[in-house]
Amino acid sequence: MEFLLDIAVLLISAKLLGEVAERLRLPELLGAIAAGFLLGPVLGLVDVQNVVRFGQMGLILLLFIAGFREVRVEEIMRNKKSSVLAGTLGALVPLVAGYFLGTYFGFSVITSLFIGSALAASSISISLGSFIEAGRLNTRVGRTVLGSSVVDDVLGLFILAVIVAVATTGSMPSVEVFSGIFFGILLFALVFLASIFLFPLLVRFSNKFKADQAQFSVTMVLVIMLALLAEKFGLSTVLGAFLAGVILSRVPQLATRSFLEKVDVVSEGIFVPLFFAWVGLQIALDAGAITLFTLALIVVALVGKLVGCYVAGALSGFTHVESLALGVGMIPRGEVALVILMLGAKAGVVSSSLFSSFLLLILVSIFLTPVLLAPLLRGKLPK
Repeated sequence: MEFLLDIAVLLISAKLLGEVAERLRLPELLGAIAAGFLLGPVLGLVDVQNVVRFGQMGLILLLFIAGFREVRVEEIMRNKKSSVLAGTLGALVPLVAGYFLGTYFGFSVITSLFIGSALAASSISISLGSFIEAGRLNTRVGRTVLGSSVVDDVLGLFILAVIVAVATTGSMPSVEVFSGIFFGILLFALVFLASIFLFPLLVRFSNKFKADQAQFSVTMVLVIMLALLAEKFGLSTVLGAFLAGVILSRVPQLATRSFLEKVDVVSEGIFVPLFFAWVGLQIALDAGAITLFTLALIVVALVGKLVGCYVAGALSGFTHVESLALGVGMIPRGEVALVILMLGAKAGVVSSSLFSSFLLLILVSIFLTPVLLAPLLRGKLPK
């Protein structure tokens, strides 16, 4: 039963340090991340393996809440131009900058491509928490961050397919590889369209159940299943959870205060704090990773995303503050970058020292993003 003690200690620590962060006018999520970092890498009191499933569920619920409560499809479509621009420029600028950084420091062409592709991938769960906490997700810039993450996901699939194929075969990927990616996206699109009609029927049917909280249970199962299907078709679970929230937000039976209270109790009371604490638990300490290349990598990663997304915001008619918030919101790197690097390590082109450098980058981006976003989100942002 050691995992129960780990969960209890981590949850209360996340809430206590979250309270400290709030009193310092910092996002609560920063306190939860700090709790995980202190109890894991620093003190070694909590085993990260005991928290993995709780953290994954917290991530799914965080994105479900974003889609259910904060965003409407019509409003996302209003910002489709800025989302495509931010997702494209926000991926391509770091990709190119990372490639040239790698070649400058003497890495091979293939390794440099892996560096660039890892820098191109954003992990918006941290910044999303800041937007939700500040009540700014349903703004022009908040919707663009969400929309651009979808574009980032799709672009990332193609970039990764090309680079992995080049690393493993020494040639460009075949038509079959690209066809497989298109087919996966198409299948998930069909599942999404079917869910628009199927989910409301299942929720209404669950109202006839006599079992306690059957409707809530059925709703959570639908969210998990769409997240799972997104992953099976080559996309991310967070995209599936987010789209499930968007679909279910249009079901009248769920548009009640009691349902939202249940979601808040389960998510904000347990799983979401554990997700952010889980992020902190995964931060690795390696003093040997602090090299000139690592410092340059961090600068290029932060500036590349900021510049690419700021330009996209400016081209979309955003204000200076909105463009900055968009750029900062896309700064975090996380699980996608790690997956890319692990594939590179498997292909024998990414070393352990390079992996450590990226872990330090992830650490910096995770802690820096909420701090930089907080003052930007306090001001008035156009709806």
